[in-house]
Amino acid sequence: NDDFLPGTDWDDETKVMSGLTCVCIVGIEDPVRDEVPEAILKCQRAGITVRMVTGDNVNTARSIASKCGILRPGEDGLVL
Repeated sequence: NDDFLPGTDWDDETKVMSGLTCVCIVGIEDPVRDEVPEAILKCQRAGITVRMVTGDNVNTARSIASKCGILRPGEDGLVL
């Protein structure tokens, strides 16, 4: 878009990505709700095998599964 920095060759990635300064890094978290680990445990005690399907990064998915009680320390999950 020529309205933003007129004359800039946006196809020249090297030029566009040079001379920049990072002014902020922001992280967000979507924590596991407090009641989830107990709900997972109740399902497991009732004989239900709990599975998690997610599009998250595999490391994020493992972390969430551990916090929920789906994966226990030392267990490995199946990643497809």
